[in-house]
Amino acid sequence: MHTWTTFILLGYVLLSPLAVNAEEHLVKPSGTYLGWKTQTGFRACDSQPIEIGAGRIEATSEKCRQLPMAGLQWKGTLESANFATGSVRILANDGKRLDLYLPPDSKSWPQLKYIPSGGSVKAFGPVPGRAEGVEAWK
Repeated sequence: MHTWTTFILLGYVLLSPLAVNAEEHLVKPSGTYLGWKTQTGFRACDSQPIEIGAGRIEATSEKCRQLPMAGLQWKGTLESANFATGSVRILANDGKRLDLYLPPDSKSWPQLKYIPSGGSVKAFGPVPGRAEGVEAWK
């Protein structure tokens, strides 16, 4: 669940995330894990990476007791965004290429269609490989 505050400034509507934690369950034969789906797999609340393999991702309202990191933020240029796969690729300002998973229910998807490839963006998320939002940035 996302909590959003809307600001109206000079005719522009800006959405500001107050909470970026949209945890999910990874259900596998070996057990159920709480954390986040990422572009490369799943990251548990304790920051442990887990392969999804034969598991499945399920929505949950359960929250991690403590975030593994204090909210991450990346700035750079948008290389690509694919709604069908939830994939967003950003070339970060430090030269690193980031492949991030952006959930299909993210409020960023409608805005991303207006950001051209090469446009400046800021992404934020709870763990590496996961974005909860991507927005235009100057």
